[in-house]
Amino acid sequence: MDKAAKSQFEKQTVKYIEDKKIYDVLENLLRKLALNQPNDPIDFLIDQLAHKKPNFIISIVGTDVDIHKACENISLQLNLKRIDADDLVAKEIQKNTDLGKAFQKTKSGNERSNVSLCDIQ
Repeated sequence: MDKAAKSQFEKQTVKYIEDKKIYDVLENLLRKLALNQPNDPIDFLIDQLAHKKPNFIISIVGTDVDIHKACENISLQLNLKRIDADDLVAKEIQKNTDLGKAFQKTKSGNERSNVSLCDIQ
């Protein structure tokens, strides 16, 4: 394989892995494997892949509760990946997408949303 073909292959591979969220799946599987420490890790992984049920903790509350702190605590205690709506908005703004521009127009100052997700796949 020449350099150009190899470079194209690597780009396509990385795009596929990112698009399909393979890193997230593998990270989640390794986390479950480390937490459960089954006697037969291969069977455990096969079972996890065969019976994958995505679950989420979604929390939307009033302004009197610090939902961000609460979800951070939950994610740390349960070893979950935390997704914060404000982080998603900030990424869209940073990428300067149409959605990011719309967020910028409607969002003022350091105002935070009251939405936080904990992914518990």
